[in-house]
Amino acid sequence: MRFATIELDGRAQPVIVSPDGTHFCTVSAAKPGFSGDLVDFIAAGEPLPAPSDWTALEGHAVHAPIPQPRRNVFCVGKNYHEHAKEFAQSGYDTSAAKGELSPEFPVIFTKPASAVVADKAEVHAFAELTQQLDYEAELAIIIGKPGRGISKESALEHVWGYTIFNDVTARDLQQNIGNGSSANRWTVSARWPERTKRPESTDKRTKPEHQAALRMGSGVALSGRNPSVFSDIPCAAPQT
Repeated sequence: MRFATIELDGRAQPVIVSPDGTHFCTVSAAKPGFSGDLVDFIAAGEPLPAPSDWTALEGHAVHAPIPQPRRNVFCVGKNYHEHAKEFAQSGYDTSAAKGELSPEFPVIFTKPASAVVADKAEVHAFAELTQQLDYEAELAIIIGKPGRGISKESALEHVWGYTIFNDVTARDLQQNIGNGSSANRWTVSARWPERTKRPESTDKRTKPEHQAALRMGSGVALSGRNPSVFSDIPCAAPQT
Protein backbone atom coordinates (compact mmCIF):
# COMPACT_ATOMS: atom_id res chain seq x y z
CA MET A 1 0.00 0.00 0.00
CA ARG A 2 1.38 3.41 -1.00
CA PHE A 3 0.83 6.72 0.77
CA ALA A 4 1.30 10.41 0.02
CA THR A 5 0.62 13.83 1.50
CA ILE A 6 -1.32 16.12 -0.81
CA GLU A 7 -2.94 19.56 -0.73
CA LEU A 8 -6.66 19.04 -0.21
CA ASP A 9 -9.31 21.48 1.03
CA GLY A 10 -6.65 24.06 1.84
CA ARG A 11 -4.42 21.84 3.98
CA ALA A 12 -1.94 18.99 3.70
CA GLN A 13 -3.62 15.62 4.17
CA PRO A 14 -2.30 12.03 4.16
CA VAL A 15 -3.79 9.81 1.48
CA ILE A 16 -3.55 6.28 0.13
CA VAL A 17 -2.35 6.16 -3.49
CA SER A 18 -3.72 3.71 -6.04
CA PRO A 19 -1.32 1.08 -7.43
CA ASP A 20 -1.06 2.96 -10.75
CA GLY A 21 -0.36 6.29 -9.03
CA THR A 22 -3.31 8.12 -10.59
CA HIS A 23 -5.92 8.16 -7.80
CA PHE A 24 -6.10 8.60 -4.05
CA CYS A 25 -8.29 7.94 -1.04
CA THR A 26 -7.83 10.02 2.11
CA VAL A 27 -6.70 8.20 5.22
CA SER A 28 -9.58 9.87 7.07
CA ALA A 29 -12.07 8.29 4.63
CA ALA A 30 -10.56 4.84 5.17
CA LYS A 31 -10.24 5.41 8.90
CA PRO A 32 -13.23 7.49 10.13
CA GLY A 33 -12.33 9.91 12.89
CA PHE A 34 -8.66 10.22 11.93
CA SER A 35 -7.50 13.84 11.56
CA GLY A 36 -3.71 13.70 11.90
CA ASP A 37 -0.80 13.63 9.48
CA LEU A 38 1.11 10.66 8.10
CA VAL A 39 3.39 10.55 11.15
CA ASP A 40 0.33 10.27 13.42
CA PHE A 41 -1.00 7.43 11.27
CA ILE A 42 2.33 5.59 11.33
CA ALA A 43 2.60 6.02 15.10
CA ALA A 44 -0.89 4.54 15.60
CA GLY A 45 0.28 1.34 13.92
CA GLU A 46 -3.22 0.35 12.86
CA PRO A 47 -4.04 -1.40 9.57
CA LEU A 48 -6.29 0.14 6.94
CA PRO A 49 -8.93 -1.60 4.84
CA ALA A 50 -8.45 -1.57 1.08
CA PRO A 51 -10.03 1.64 -0.28
CA SER A 52 -13.04 1.35 -2.56
CA ASP A 53 -13.72 5.03 -3.24
CA TRP A 54 -10.98 6.69 -5.33
CA THR A 55 -10.49 10.32 -6.47
CA ALA A 56 -8.29 11.44 -9.36
CA LEU A 57 -4.90 12.70 -8.13
CA GLU A 58 -4.37 15.02 -11.09
CA GLY A 59 -4.61 18.69 -10.13
CA HIS A 60 -3.62 18.19 -6.48
CA ALA A 61 -0.25 19.43 -5.25
CA VAL A 62 1.86 16.60 -3.84
CA HIS A 63 3.94 17.44 -0.77
CA ALA A 64 6.81 15.47 0.71
CA PRO A 65 5.25 12.31 2.22
CA ILE A 66 6.33 13.50 5.67
CA PRO A 67 6.66 17.28 5.18
CA GLN A 68 7.93 17.94 8.71
CA PRO A 69 9.64 14.95 10.35
CA ARG A 70 9.53 14.96 14.13
CA ARG A 71 13.27 14.25 14.25
CA ASN A 72 16.29 14.63 12.03
CA VAL A 73 16.70 12.33 9.03
CA PHE A 74 19.37 9.78 10.01
CA CYS A 75 21.69 8.82 7.14
CA VAL A 76 24.25 6.08 6.54
CA GLY A 77 27.25 7.34 4.58
CA LYS A 78 29.23 5.31 2.01
CA ASN A 79 26.62 2.58 2.16
CA TYR A 80 27.26 0.67 -1.06
CA HIS A 81 30.38 -0.52 -2.81
CA GLU A 82 30.15 1.40 -6.09
CA HIS A 83 29.61 4.72 -4.31
CA ALA A 84 32.39 4.08 -1.79
CA LYS A 85 34.84 3.34 -4.60
CA GLU A 86 33.73 6.36 -6.65
CA PHE A 87 33.83 8.63 -3.60
CA ALA A 88 37.30 7.44 -2.60
CA GLN A 89 38.60 8.37 -6.05
CA SER A 90 36.83 11.76 -6.13
CA GLY A 91 39.24 13.62 -3.88
CA TYR A 92 36.45 14.61 -1.47
CA ASP A 93 36.67 11.60 0.84
CA THR A 94 38.94 12.47 3.76
CA SER A 95 38.96 8.83 4.92
CA ALA A 96 40.28 7.62 1.54
CA ALA A 97 43.76 8.86 2.45
CA LYS A 98 43.77 6.17 5.12
CA GLY A 99 42.99 3.52 2.54
CA GLU A 100 39.40 3.04 3.66
CA LEU A 101 36.87 2.05 0.98
CA SER A 102 34.33 0.03 2.97
CA PRO A 103 33.93 1.33 6.54
CA GLU A 104 34.04 -1.29 9.28
CA PHE A 105 30.97 0.25 10.93
CA PRO A 106 28.09 2.32 9.47
CA VAL A 107 28.94 6.00 9.09
CA ILE A 108 25.96 7.81 10.67
CA PHE A 109 25.11 11.47 10.13
CA THR A 110 21.86 13.44 10.15
CA LYS A 111 20.00 16.04 8.14
CA PRO A 112 17.60 18.53 9.77
CA ALA A 113 13.85 18.22 9.26
CA SER A 114 13.91 21.53 7.35
CA ALA A 115 16.01 19.84 4.63
CA VAL A 116 13.05 17.75 3.44
CA VAL A 117 11.23 18.99 0.34
CA ALA A 118 8.77 17.46 -2.10
CA ASP A 119 9.44 15.68 -5.35
CA LYS A 120 10.06 18.28 -8.11
CA ALA A 121 10.38 21.08 -5.54
CA GLU A 122 13.16 23.67 -5.78
CA VAL A 123 16.44 22.83 -4.07
CA HIS A 124 18.35 25.88 -2.87
CA ALA A 125 21.80 25.99 -4.47
CA PHE A 126 23.51 28.17 -1.80
CA ALA A 127 26.04 29.26 -4.42
CA GLU A 128 27.70 31.55 -1.86
CA LEU A 129 28.58 28.48 0.22
CA THR A 130 29.33 25.69 -2.25
CA GLN A 131 30.40 25.13 -5.84
CA GLN A 132 30.17 21.32 -5.66
CA LEU A 133 26.51 20.47 -5.05
CA ASP A 134 25.97 16.76 -5.68
CA TYR A 135 23.03 14.33 -5.68
CA GLU A 136 22.48 10.66 -4.81
CA ALA A 137 19.48 8.33 -5.05
CA GLU A 138 18.99 6.65 -1.68
CA LEU A 139 16.67 4.00 -0.24
CA ALA A 140 15.00 5.56 2.82
CA ILE A 141 13.68 3.50 5.73
CA ILE A 142 10.62 4.78 7.60
CA ILE A 143 10.67 3.68 11.23
CA GLY A 144 7.27 2.93 12.73
CA LYS A 145 7.50 1.03 16.01
CA PRO A 146 9.75 2.87 18.50
CA GLY A 147 12.44 1.03 20.40
CA ARG A 148 15.78 1.10 22.15
CA GLY A 149 18.64 -1.38 22.20
CA ILE A 150 17.11 -3.12 19.17
CA SER A 151 18.79 -6.34 18.05
CA LYS A 152 19.60 -7.00 14.40
CA GLU A 153 17.23 -9.98 14.45
CA SER A 154 14.23 -7.84 15.46
CA ALA A 155 15.15 -4.68 13.54
CA LEU A 156 12.67 -5.21 10.71
CA GLU A 157 9.82 -5.31 13.20
CA HIS A 158 10.41 -1.56 13.60
CA VAL A 159 10.42 -0.74 9.86
CA TRP A 160 7.09 0.67 8.69
CA GLY A 161 7.95 1.12 5.02
CA TYR A 162 10.33 2.50 2.42
CA THR A 163 10.67 5.40 0.02
CA ILE A 164 13.34 6.98 -2.20
CA PHE A 165 15.33 10.12 -1.36
CA ASN A 166 17.56 12.40 -3.37
CA ASP A 167 20.38 13.12 -0.95
CA VAL A 168 21.88 16.50 -1.87
CA THR A 169 25.39 17.16 -0.54
CA ALA A 170 27.94 19.97 -0.79
CA ARG A 171 31.05 17.93 -1.60
CA ASP A 172 33.52 20.76 -1.04
CA LEU A 173 32.10 21.43 2.43
CA GLN A 174 32.03 17.70 3.12
CA GLN A 175 35.73 17.52 2.35
CA ASN A 176 36.39 20.17 4.99
CA ILE A 177 34.19 18.75 7.76
CA GLY A 178 34.68 15.04 7.01
CA ASN A 179 31.05 13.95 6.66
CA GLY A 180 27.64 14.87 5.26
CA SER A 181 26.84 18.53 4.80
CA SER A 182 23.27 19.76 4.86
CA ALA A 183 21.24 22.94 4.62
CA ASN A 184 17.63 23.98 4.34
CA ARG A 185 15.84 22.23 1.44
CA TRP A 186 18.64 19.74 0.73
CA THR A 187 16.85 16.40 0.95
CA VAL A 188 14.26 15.71 -1.74
CA SER A 189 11.81 12.93 -0.92
CA ALA A 190 9.92 10.79 -3.38
CA ARG A 191 6.22 11.34 -3.97
CA TRP A 192 4.99 8.45 -1.83
CA PRO A 193 6.42 5.87 0.55
CA GLU A 194 5.28 2.27 0.45
CA ARG A 195 4.11 0.30 3.46
CA THR A 196 5.53 -3.20 3.27
CA LYS A 197 5.07 -6.41 5.19
CA ARG A 198 8.10 -7.97 6.83
CA PRO A 199 9.85 -10.11 4.20
CA GLU A 200 10.68 -13.76 4.68
CA SER A 201 14.40 -12.96 4.48
CA THR A 202 16.04 -10.47 6.84
CA ASP A 203 18.93 -9.94 4.45
CA LYS A 204 17.91 -6.92 2.39
CA ARG A 205 21.04 -7.20 0.29
CA THR A 206 19.55 -10.10 -1.62
CA LYS A 207 15.84 -10.42 -0.83
CA PRO A 208 13.74 -8.52 -1.61
CA GLU A 209 15.64 -6.41 -4.15
CA HIS A 210 14.96 -2.67 -4.37
CA GLN A 211 15.55 -0.51 -7.44
CA ALA A 212 16.46 3.12 -6.71
CA ALA A 213 16.38 5.64 -9.54
CA LEU A 214 16.83 9.41 -9.49
CA ARG A 215 15.39 11.34 -12.42
CA MET A 216 16.60 14.82 -13.31
CA GLY A 217 14.86 16.56 -16.18
CA SER A 218 13.88 13.93 -18.74
CA GLY A 219 16.58 11.38 -17.94
CA VAL A 220 17.72 9.01 -15.21
CA ALA A 221 20.68 10.54 -13.38
CA LEU A 222 21.32 7.63 -11.02
CA SER A 223 20.00 4.09 -10.90
CA GLY A 224 20.94 1.02 -8.90
CA ARG A 225 19.83 -1.99 -6.91
CA ASN A 226 20.55 -2.45 -3.24
CA PRO A 227 22.36 -5.85 -3.23
CA SER A 228 25.57 -3.81 -3.58
CA VAL A 229 25.15 -2.35 -0.09
CA PHE A 230 27.57 -3.49 2.58
CA SER A 231 25.52 -2.22 5.51
CA ASP A 232 22.17 -4.03 5.33
CA ILE A 233 18.95 -2.63 6.75
CA PRO A 234 18.75 -4.86 9.85
CA CYS A 235 22.29 -3.76 10.68
CA ALA A 236 21.80 -0.05 10.03
CA ALA A 237 18.29 0.49 11.45
CA PRO A 238 19.13 -0.18 15.14
CA GLN A 239 21.98 2.34 14.95
CA THR A 240 19.81 5.20 13.61
